[in-house]
Amino acid sequence: FAQDKKSIVITVPQKQDAAKQNVALGPGGNQYQFKFDSVLHEVSQEDVYEAAASDVLQSLLEGYNGTIMCYGQTGAGKTFTMSGGRQSFKQRGLIPRVLTQLFQEVKAQSDTEFKVTVTFLEIYNDQLFDLLDITTQPHEISVHERAGPAQGGGAGSGVSVSGLRSVVVGSEAEALQLLFEGETNR
Repeated sequence: FAQDKKSIVITVPQKQDAAKQNVALGPGGNQYQFKFDSVLHEVSQEDVYEAAASDVLQSLLEGYNGTIMCYGQTGAGKTFTMSGGRQSFKQRGLIPRVLTQLFQEVKAQSDTEFKVTVTFLEIYNDQLFDLLDITTQPHEISVHERAGPAQGGGAGSGVSVSGLRSVVVGSEAEALQLLFEGETNR
């Protein structure tokens, strides 16, 4: 991991007879550098929240849509990142932290009306699953791209998913109960 916390450098051991084996090496010989917005290595769940979710939550409170998504192979830590560990409160993941902060902000902004809805979507083996309604079949869920003004569409552009159970919640406890329900249905 590079010191800039935005790069990963991978060094591939170079064999003496690499040329004979037709091994392709990167421009730096046996080193490859990959740049990202941020690289989080050996950080706390709080650090992950600050880096990945706090700005998204702030945008939500300003009326924008927001998505936080984990992607990766099995066992990479996606569920731990999103939901957290079960050993301690300090290990709670992004979703519980966002819900806590969201409902604190909603309560603090009593002059503004908020409607908080929860859906729980899992993408597995290229299929979509509604974890709040396990009777929904993957073919009943679809993804749509909405055109924005620049593409001749309405005010809101982006991606939406139809066919998911959407539940209006009025408290952090209600939302966390749905998180528990969805996790149970995985």
